[in-house]
Formats: sequence, C-alpha cells, structure tokens
Amino acid sequence: LHKRGVKSCCTRKITRCAPNFPVSKALYPQELRVVAQMAMLRLVYWVCILASSILPFVDIGIYITPFILIFMLGLTVSSIPLSIAWANETYGNMLLQCIVNVIFSIFIYSIFYVKSGLVIGGNLTATDLSTAVYFSGTTWTTVGYGDISAPEGIRLLTTLEAVNGYLAMAILMALVVLWLDDALKTARKYKQWINNASQEDIEKATGLNISELVDKTTEKNEKV
Repeated sequence: LHKRGVKSCCTRKITRCAPNFPVSKALYPQELRVVAQMAMLRLVYWVCILASSILPFVDIGIYITPFILIFMLGLTVSSIPLSIAWANETYGNMLLQCIVNVIFSIFIYSIFYVKSGLVIGGNLTATDLSTAVYFSGTTWTTVGYGDISAPEGIRLLTTLEAVNGYLAMAILMALVVLWLDDALKTARKYKQWINNASQEDIEKATGLNISELVDKTTEKNEKV
C-alpha cells in the first residue's frame, strides 16, 4: 500500500488521525492484519478476473462465469470498509474499480451471446460482437427494448446478468454518495480554515507573501 513500508504507513496514519497519540507496538499487528486482508481480497479479485476471462471459451463456462462475476461484486463490497478505514483518498480508486467491473462484466456476457447467437425478428441469428455488447448492455441495465432476445438455452444467463446489474448499480451509487459526502466535508473544513486562518497561517500553507501581492496589485491598478 502506497508503495511504502507497512510500519511507516501505520505510523503515519495514526499520527495523522491523532498527532498526540503515542504509537504503540500493540497496534502494529492490527494494522498488519488490515493490510493482509486487503492484499488477499485484491489477489482473489485478480484471480476471478483471470478465470472469468478464460471460462467463456470453455463449455462449462456458461454455468460458472456468472457466479464468479457476482462474487467479484461481493469482493468489491468487502474491500470498501477496509479501504475507507485506511485512507479516504481511495474513493476514486474504488469508483474506478466498480466502473471497470461493470464494463468487464458486460463484455464477458457478450462473449456468451456471440457463441450462442440471439433471436432477432423471431429467428435465431448469428451475432457479431457489437450486437452482443448492445444486448448485454440493455440486459445488464434491465432496459430490455425487446428488439433482441436470448434463445431458450441461455435465458437463465440473462437473468443472472440482470441480477448482476442491479447489485453493481447499487454499489456504484453507494460509492458515489460516499465520495460526494467526503468531498463536501473536505470543502467545509477548508472553507472553515480559510475563514479562521490568519495571514501568517495562509502564507505558511501557500508559500506566498500576501502583503507583497497586495502591494503589486495596488500598484498595477493605480497605473491602469
């Protein structure tokens, strides 16, 4: 995490949250467990990505892949509390992971539709990838225009994709709400600090000489 040593990360995190709190060695194993859990979740997540990328080209893949994709959503949910507890800056990474998960899932389902074909105009038709992605997207979002439907043999697959879409949308909306809430809190704290900060505090934080800037601006306005 953060491409730094575990102990230095733990020390820096505790110091940031409570500057006067003594860093005890007893806290180190707890922080180490959090790091281990996050690493394990990430490892399992990438194994699932690899498996779901290979299984669509195997005969039994149609029965296993949908459950792996739903399990990946469960891994994403499990990683949210750990990531937020470690650092609030991970909201963007979690949102990106969820969006990539959505795009990846839609594409994987479309591979099954290319292999099985789709019913267009009442007839089972060989389908190209663009049409399969279109049908997969409308199924995932549960829009279902009705112009294309799944053949009888893979109807359960479309149901599982719709369930996958419902769950993923709920997770995505929750992450957006959490991210916006954190951004608003940060903006309020910054505004409160600006209102209460002295000129010296602002100069230390920005590295600017406010008096000098004011004088230069005044001289410029007088010349104009």
